[in-house]
Amino acid sequence: MMHYLLPKVIGKIYNSLEDGGYLLCDFWGKKDSWYGDEKTVFLEKEEIEELLKKFKILKLREVEQDGETALHLIKHWHTFWIVAKKI
Repeated sequence: MMHYLLPKVIGKIYNSLEDGGYLLCDFWGKKDSWYGDEKTVFLEKEEIEELLKKFKILKLREVEQDGETALHLIKHWHTFWIVAKKI
């Protein structure tokens, strides 16, 4: 479930960009090993596309891999890296 503030934040970003401006961001996916943490938003690809529907998504890369955290713990990462343009 998408946090209710996320569309508002993306809307503010959209309104602050000039036409043709770029948004570079990443989101955590639901296959991440931290999924279920109530303090964090995890999204499906379709939810991201809906969230960014006012933008032209130039690149949406889904990454799944095991790796280290800043505390040197191993976890499964699931992220979406996005480059989008205000149209």
